[in-house]
Amino acid sequence: MSYKANVAVKSEVNSKIPSQAVNMTAAASGSSGIKVADNDNIDFGTGNFTLVFRGILSDWTPSSVIYPIHKQIAIPGYFMGISATTGKIRLGLNTTVFESSIGNSFVDNTIHEITNTVSVGAANTTVTHYIDGIQLGSAIVATNETTVSNTESLSIMGSGTTRYAGNCSFVATYNRALSAAEVLSLYNNGIDYADKWGNQTAIYTSDFSVGVDSWSPGQGTADGNIDSIGGLNDWIRYTCNSTAGVVHRITRTTMGMTVGKKYRLSLKYYIPSTNSTMLTASVLSGQGANFVSSSNALNVTNVATTYTIEWTCQEDGLSVYGKDAGAFQDPGGDDVFYIKDVVVTEIGATLALEPEGIQPAPGQWLDSSSNKLHALHPAAGSSLIRQIIDPCWMMFTTGTSSQYIAGGATRALFPSGNYWIDEIYAYSTGTPTFTMGDSSSDKSTLVASKTLTASTWTKLSLVKNSTTADDIYVDITSGGAAIQIRVKYHLLSPV
Repeated sequence: MSYKANVAVKSEVNSKIPSQAVNMTAAASGSSGIKVADNDNIDFGTGNFTLVFRGILSDWTPSSVIYPIHKQIAIPGYFMGISATTGKIRLGLNTTVFESSIGNSFVDNTIHEITNTVSVGAANTTVTHYIDGIQLGSAIVATNETTVSNTESLSIMGSGTTRYAGNCSFVATYNRALSAAEVLSLYNNGIDYADKWGNQTAIYTSDFSVGVDSWSPGQGTADGNIDSIGGLNDWIRYTCNSTAGVVHRITRTTMGMTVGKKYRLSLKYYIPSTNSTMLTASVLSGQGANFVSSSNALNVTNVATTYTIEWTCQEDGLSVYGKDAGAFQDPGGDDVFYIKDVVVTEIGATLALEPEGIQPAPGQWLDSSSNKLHALHPAAGSSLIRQIIDPCWMMFTTGTSSQYIAGGATRALFPSGNYWIDEIYAYSTGTPTFTMGDSSSDKSTLVASKTLTASTWTKLSLVKNSTTADDIYVDITSGGAAIQIRVKYHLLSPV
């Protein structure tokens, strides 16, 4: 038998439900998706980055490729895609496509979060795909591409003149590759404080062409504008003195860094092999309270070498220490090292389109990041949907298998729109077997076949949480006993 009914009681809010989303209808031509104008902070060159999309697609195994995030009309560019038929997750860099080894298993019209991380090595790029915070298949490795930066807008749920059906509640880009643990934390907790915010413009770039650029020596001397070292010019040279048992370093005490934020450091260094004692160096924060690099990380001699590291700031400023695995004495007081091209960049989320920033269509979607890369709804085909803050309990009792009640339009559970089902519980004095669905043609789209234990309330496993249907059907296939049903839900209503 089939049954549907509507009785509502207020309850508490489920924090996992998006408070707002942009709902989109499909258009094969003449209308694009949500747009973010081109900006350096969404152009990642040849560097590491991360893309994040959370939303609902009407078809997670589409008949043709769809693009939740797209910034590529021609070469160069990048995109996040869902492969045709298989539902595999894609990340495109110029002409190279990194496709997940397995497809998604999502139910259509359900909400999910997709994350792509891009890690660029000396010769190869590694792309890792995640769904709902968990890695999907194996990481994909391919030869490095050239720059992906371009002048195109970033499109969400659309590309070119195409718009995709579904809704979107969160999009973010990072100018770094998140770790697996960080992807899971993002899914569970949102953007971490240390990642608020990233920016592609460096907060500090050294210039030693005319002096020491406010770097000061400790237990030695510093000289700028040093040329012809390792075939390069404009170095700063640190020369240590002969004092024993003290730290030999060069320090810049202020760079504009914030404690607790993530940064990327890049520098070139040169250590001559002719040094008698100081054959390695380390990078520390501030005046040396905490390591940024590992001890003795700068250890190549006689070659101008680039060193890059990402870290969480513990003190503003940086120091480079001369090392012999500890404090040392240089009898001659003439050991040296050279550094140049010191660049400090704030890393983290460069774009953060969060639910709270969505304005009524066809208006803006405000960027939470400090870069203020506000997005625009398309001129047509989009609408704002909001969670009705108070969740409700819908409770009813079915008849037995001798009855068949198919609710009509006047008995709709919800008005037309979107709603989110949190939990469903069932109870019977007998042991009926039944399914639940949101379609009269398929009554198992919400709950697969379940046999109840007599006189026991049972929490049912949900096939999906979200739906745009206005009915819920219960189909009793055997057992011949009435069922009490309790459904906890939120209505996501158009605004």
